[in-house]
Amino acid sequence: MDFPSYPHWNPFLRSVCGEPISGTRLSVRLCPPSSKPIPLQAEVLRVVPNQEFRWICRWLFPGLVDLEHRIFLEAQPPEITILHYRQTLRGLLAPCIWRFQRQSSRPGMEAMNEALKERAETAIWR
Repeated sequence: MDFPSYPHWNPFLRSVCGEPISGTRLSVRLCPPSSKPIPLQAEVLRVVPNQEFRWICRWLFPGLVDLEHRIFLEAQPPEITILHYRQTLRGLLAPCIWRFQRQSSRPGMEAMNEALKERAETAIWR
């Protein structure tokens, strides 16, 4: 949720501007590897501090192409937390762009996951 630090560690979501409050808008700059940056507008759907964050990007109008992102934490006692990141693609054109979206996003999401893992593990051992 520390959006100002994203440019320092996140290779995929290079910037997120806005407040993590349900109903607010975010300006997101997505940087897929080997592609130009993609500016997006998103709406925050749900925020549960230290548990869940959901937001959605819609292309042109709701129901055409909607991409929902859900990040949630799962506690595994005694000292493990699993981060889940899920995307749900819906809308009239979703079947047409599903394969392209998956292929174009996967390398960026993998890079983001690796950077987040490194950041979390570095913080633990400081």
